[in-house]
Amino acid sequence: MKRVYLDQAEWIELTRARLGKPTSAGVREVLDIARAGVPLGLVALPLSGIHYMENAQTRRWSQRGALAATMAELSCFATIAPATRLLEAELDQALRKMFGRPYEVRTIDVFGTGGAHAFGEPELADVQDPRLRALMDADPTLRPFIEKRREFAMLAGPPRDFPLPWFPTESVRQQEDRFAATQRQVGATLREAGYGKDGRAVPTLVAQMLVEILGPLNEAMARTGLSADLLYTPEALTDLLMDLPTQRVDYELRLALHRDSGLPWKGNDLDDIGALCLAVPYCDIVVTERKWRALVQATHLDKLYGTTMLDSLDDLPALLVI
Repeated sequence: MKRVYLDQAEWIELTRARLGKPTSAGVREVLDIARAGVPLGLVALPLSGIHYMENAQTRRWSQRGALAATMAELSCFATIAPATRLLEAELDQALRKMFGRPYEVRTIDVFGTGGAHAFGEPELADVQDPRLRALMDADPTLRPFIEKRREFAMLAGPPRDFPLPWFPTESVRQQEDRFAATQRQVGATLREAGYGKDGRAVPTLVAQMLVEILGPLNEAMARTGLSADLLYTPEALTDLLMDLPTQRVDYELRLALHRDSGLPWKGNDLDDIGALCLAVPYCDIVVTERKWRALVQATHLDKLYGTTMLDSLDDLPALLVI
């Protein structure tokens, strides 16, 4: 099976094709291949929690509904686990490689089904409404139908400004803007450090990223039963960060974007980098915008993880031989 991660723009292209308005013959071919290959288990188009959140930010329901219908049909609600959950297993594996501990390494199913898996919130899979539970208990044949409709509702997103437990309490736009502002500040420091052009990691960026994962890191280190002093040296911390796939992708892309003065930071870079942190290490093929394809290839992340990077759906059919 080939797992193909598509960014939001590609899903929009496939939606146009599904509605009879393909932008190219290649896009129509991808649609046909997916419809034939996904049910046979030959190809998978997993969604991430970022897809769900981006859908919810689309103002018009007609657009959200059409997009969610395409995603539901072609993904069959296949999803990839969030970075927070993947990081738990990555930390255990990296620490065991360094110290031989923890003896029991946490594992996670990278790929699963539904919004509960995409957000790492198992309780989302439970039907809370007592009336729906009663219906399913009375007639078990209704369960698949009800579960499918719940998944579609989660994917299509709620009415705007409607609070949901798995969405951030503040607006996504606020988070994006704060991330971009922070990165612009970090960029000034990195310019003084030379952006790591000598091949070494940039301590300022390494430190920032380690602070972001400090909670999970401390928890994982405690599970080893070893003193944190063994790890908390600049060299050891840098080695650890580079051995965490999601964080390695995050670091390399942040640094690459800082180095390229022609690519100013934008709020949605937070979502794009977040998606690539999941897709590049764990999927076989990633179709994204040209900027990110070029940066992933320039940093050799595609070679490191054996991932094929594309920036057009037209190039995808040749890689999906059914």
